[in-house]
Amino acid sequence: MRPQRATPRCCPRSSAADSVQPVLRRAGRVQLTSVSWKVRQVKWNSWRRSARRRCRTLPSSDTAGVNNCSEELPGMGTRASGISKTAAIDMQLADPDYLSSACNNGRYCVMNGYMVVAGRSDAQGIEDINGHNGNYYNSMMYAAHSQCGGSGCVLIVNPSGYRTQNRFHIHYRDFDSRGASLKHRLQSAVCEEGGWHSGGFPCGGKAKYFDGFPAVFSAAMGSGSISGSSVTVWPGSCGSGTIILVSYGCSIEHSISAR
Repeated sequence: MRPQRATPRCCPRSSAADSVQPVLRRAGRVQLTSVSWKVRQVKWNSWRRSARRRCRTLPSSDTAGVNNCSEELPGMGTRASGISKTAAIDMQLADPDYLSSACNNGRYCVMNGYMVVAGRSDAQGIEDINGHNGNYYNSMMYAAHSQCGGSGCVLIVNPSGYRTQNRFHIHYRDFDSRGASLKHRLQSAVCEEGGWHSGGFPCGGKAKYFDGFPAVFSAAMGSGSISGSSVTVWPGSCGSGTIILVSYGCSIEHSISAR
C-alpha cells in the first residue's frame, strides 16, 4: 500500500484546498511548481471569505459613514505604508473580477490596508466618471484621504489598460524617494501659481494646486477629459493644500512608490 503523503505546508487541509488536490497530485507527485499560481489563488480566496466576516460599519461621523471592509492578509497590517510584496503579487494573480465580488455594498469598501474599492457594479474605472456621478467618486477619494492624508502620502487611480482589476479602486500609500522628487517638482511649479500647469510632468501631465482637500474628481475634470487618465493626489502640499496631477495614457504608480 502506498504511504499517504502529507499535505504541502502551503496548502492547509480545508474545503478550499481540497478542491485542488486532484490538480496538485499528478503521477504520484506533488506538482507545486506547475500549479503554484493555483495554490496562491486558493489561499487568496480562503482569506477573502474570512475577511468578509470581519467587515464592520463605520460610525456615522466617518466620511460618508459607509461600510469599511478593512481586510488584511495574514501578517499584513492595515497601515498605508510598507505594503507586503506577497500581497501585491497575490493581487496580480487574483481573478480580475476579485474586487467586483468582494465589495458590493452599493457604496465602497476600504480593503487590504491600501485600497478604497467601489461597491457599485457600474463603477469599473476612471472612464466611468462624469459630471452626474462625480460626487460618488469624490466620496471614495475623501475616504482614501482619511486613511492616508499626510504630506508623505499619495492617492492613485490608474486608467484602463494599466490596472489589474475590473472595479474602480483608489490606492493610498506612502511615496518613496522618487515620489518625493516628483512632489518637489510639482510644488515648485504650482504652489505660487493658479490654474493648471504642464511641462516636465509624467506622460504629458497637468497639475494644479488647491487649498485644503478638494472634491478631487470634480476638480480634475477642470483640466479636461480624465477618461483615459491617471489621477494622482498629493495631500499636504505647499503647506496645507493639495496638488492634483492628471497624467495621460499611463500609470506612474510604480515609479513613485514601492510595491
